[in-house]
Amino acid sequence: MRAFFLAAALLVSLPLAAAEPALVLFVTVDQLRGDTPWRLRDRFGEGGFRYLMDRGAVYADAHFRHSMTKTGPGHATLFTGSGPAGHGLVSNDWFDRELGRDVNCVEDTASPLLGNLPDEAAKDPHSGRSPRRLTASTIGDELVLASAGRSRVFAASLKDRGAIVPAGRKGKAWWYEKTAGEFVSSRFYFTQLPGWVTAWNQARPAHGFLGGEWTLMHPRESYRALDMDDRPFEKMRGTLGRTFPHPLGDRPGPEFYTALRYSPMADELLLDFVEEMMRQEQ
Repeated sequence: MRAFFLAAALLVSLPLAAAEPALVLFVTVDQLRGDTPWRLRDRFGEGGFRYLMDRGAVYADAHFRHSMTKTGPGHATLFTGSGPAGHGLVSNDWFDRELGRDVNCVEDTASPLLGNLPDEAAKDPHSGRSPRRLTASTIGDELVLASAGRSRVFAASLKDRGAIVPAGRKGKAWWYEKTAGEFVSSRFYFTQLPGWVTAWNQARPAHGFLGGEWTLMHPRESYRALDMDDRPFEKMRGTLGRTFPHPLGDRPGPEFYTALRYSPMADELLLDFVEEMMRQEQ
C-alpha cells in the first residue's frame, strides 16, 4: 500500500467571484500507477477512490508522452499541460553546463528556506527553493491571470517539488521538512512564514504519532504480495525497518520525523496542515 501514501500534493484555488466555484482541488499521489486502483477496488470503502471511480469521470487511456516519469517532470506536465521540452523540468536533477554541477529541478540559491531548519540545511547555499526553473505557466497561474488576481493558489506536499511545481509562480507553497518534522517554505513566497504556519508548527502535531506503527489493514494472509514484504534492496527509512509492522519510534528527532515522512500517517499530517491552511487563508 506504500504507493498510495508515499506522497501527496494538494493545490487549492479560492476564486472570490460568487459565480465561480468556491474551491478547485488537485490531488497528486506519488508513484500511484494507473492500474493500481482498479486492482485494489474491492479493498476500498465507500468514500475516497471508490467514490471517484463510481461517480467521477475516469480517464482510462491517459498517458505521459515523456519517458522520464519522475516526480519533477510529472508534476510539471500535469499542471502545465506541456512536456519537459516546454516546461523545462527534464528530470528531478540534471547537470547544468553553465554551473558545472548537478542541480535540483526546484533549486534556487536566491530563495533561501524559511522555517525551523537544521544548521546544515540553513547554511547550504543550494538548499533554496522556488519554481524559477519552470518555464511554462501552470493552471494556477492561469486562474490568477483569468480572474485579474482574485483567485488565490496554495500548494502543500510532503516533498518540496510536490508543492513548488503545482503552486507555479503565482501561488504559495509549503512542504514537509523531514529533519525537523515541520512545514517550511522559501523567500520566493514570503519574507517570513505566516503566523498560522508558525503556530501550527509550534503545536508539534507530528508528535501525535510518537509510538505509532504502520500496520496492515487486513489479515496478513489476504495480501497477494505477501512474499514481497522483506527484500534485501529496500532502503531503510528512519526507524521503519523493512517488514510490517513498521515502528515510527517513540523519541522526537530526525529518525522519527523521517520515518513518519515515509508512512501513511504523513498523509494525515499533510491533510491536517491543508485543513488549517484553508481555514486561515479564506
